[in-house]
Amino acid sequence: VMRHPDPSTIQEAGILLGEYYYRTGEIERAGRTFINAAVAQPGNRDLMAHSLFRAAQMMKLSGREKELRELVERLERNFPGSEWSNNAVKLLEGLEERR
Repeated sequence: VMRHPDPSTIQEAGILLGEYYYRTGEIERAGRTFINAAVAQPGNRDLMAHSLFRAAQMMKLSGREKELRELVERLERNFPGSEWSNNAVKLLEGLEERR
Protein backbone atom coordinates (compact mmCIF):
# COMPACT_ATOMS: atom_id res chain seq x y z
CA VAL A 1 0.00 0.00 0.00
CA MET A 2 2.91 2.37 0.74
CA ARG A 3 3.85 2.19 -2.97
CA HIS A 4 0.38 3.07 -4.22
CA PRO A 5 0.41 5.76 -6.95
CA ASP A 6 -2.06 7.99 -5.08
CA PRO A 7 -0.25 10.16 -2.48
CA SER A 8 -3.33 10.38 -0.22
CA THR A 9 -3.51 6.58 -0.05
CA ILE A 10 0.13 6.45 1.00
CA GLN A 11 -0.49 9.07 3.69
CA GLU A 12 -3.57 7.24 4.98
CA ALA A 13 -1.66 3.95 5.14
CA GLY A 14 1.16 5.66 7.05
CA ILE A 15 -1.32 7.14 9.51
CA LEU A 16 -2.91 3.74 10.08
CA LEU A 17 0.51 2.19 10.63
CA GLY A 18 1.37 4.95 13.11
CA GLU A 19 -1.89 4.29 14.96
CA TYR A 20 -1.02 0.59 15.10
CA TYR A 21 2.37 1.34 16.68
CA TYR A 22 0.73 3.75 19.13
CA ARG A 23 -1.80 1.16 20.24
CA THR A 24 0.87 -1.49 20.68
CA GLY A 25 2.85 0.86 22.94
CA GLU A 26 5.64 1.68 20.48
CA ILE A 27 5.28 5.43 20.97
CA GLU A 28 8.57 6.59 19.45
CA ARG A 29 8.12 4.30 16.46
CA ALA A 30 4.61 5.67 16.04
CA GLY A 31 5.98 9.21 16.06
CA ARG A 32 8.55 8.42 13.37
CA THR A 33 5.88 6.69 11.29
CA PHE A 34 3.56 9.70 11.50
CA ILE A 35 6.40 12.00 10.41
CA ASN A 36 7.23 9.70 7.51
CA ALA A 37 3.57 9.63 6.47
CA ALA A 38 3.48 13.42 6.45
CA VAL A 39 6.53 13.91 4.25
CA ALA A 40 6.75 10.77 2.11
CA GLN A 41 4.11 11.77 -0.44
CA PRO A 42 2.62 15.13 0.46
CA GLY A 43 -0.60 15.00 -1.49
CA ASN A 44 -3.39 15.86 0.91
CA ARG A 45 -2.53 18.83 3.13
CA ASP A 46 -5.11 17.89 5.76
CA LEU A 47 -3.63 14.39 6.05
CA MET A 48 -0.16 15.95 6.25
CA ALA A 49 -1.25 18.23 9.09
CA HIS A 50 -3.01 15.32 10.83
CA SER A 51 0.17 13.22 10.60
CA LEU A 52 2.35 16.01 11.97
CA PHE A 53 -0.10 16.60 14.82
CA ARG A 54 -0.13 12.92 15.76
CA ALA A 55 3.67 12.91 15.61
CA ALA A 56 3.69 15.87 18.00
CA GLN A 57 1.39 13.97 20.37
CA MET A 58 3.79 11.01 20.29
CA MET A 59 6.75 13.28 21.05
CA LYS A 60 4.89 14.66 24.06
CA LEU A 61 4.02 11.17 25.29
CA SER A 62 7.62 10.03 24.93
CA GLY A 63 9.00 13.12 26.68
CA ARG A 64 10.82 14.44 23.62
CA GLU A 65 10.19 18.13 24.25
CA LYS A 66 12.62 19.47 21.63
CA GLU A 67 11.03 17.42 18.85
CA LEU A 68 7.56 18.37 20.11
CA ARG A 69 8.40 22.06 19.90
CA GLU A 70 9.84 21.63 16.39
CA LEU A 71 6.68 19.89 15.17
CA VAL A 72 4.44 22.53 16.74
CA GLU A 73 6.47 25.26 15.02
CA ARG A 74 6.21 23.40 11.73
CA LEU A 75 2.44 23.12 12.07
CA GLU A 76 2.12 26.81 12.95
CA ARG A 77 4.31 27.81 10.00
CA ASN A 78 2.69 25.57 7.38
CA PHE A 79 -0.91 25.49 8.65
CA PRO A 80 -1.40 28.84 10.43
CA GLY A 81 -4.72 29.30 12.19
CA SER A 82 -5.81 25.74 11.43
CA GLU A 83 -7.39 23.37 13.92
CA TRP A 84 -4.21 21.28 13.70
CA SER A 85 -1.85 24.10 14.62
CA ASN A 86 -4.16 25.42 17.34
CA ASN A 87 -4.41 21.97 18.93
CA ALA A 88 -0.67 21.48 18.59
CA VAL A 89 0.01 24.67 20.56
CA LYS A 90 -2.15 23.23 23.35
CA LEU A 91 0.28 20.29 23.57
CA LEU A 92 2.85 22.76 24.89
CA GLU A 93 0.70 23.71 27.89
CA GLY A 94 2.45 22.82 31.09
CA LEU A 95 5.86 22.67 29.43
CA GLU A 96 6.58 26.38 29.78
CA GLU A 97 6.66 26.14 33.57
CA ARG A 98 9.39 23.48 33.42
CA ARG A 99 11.80 25.55 31.30
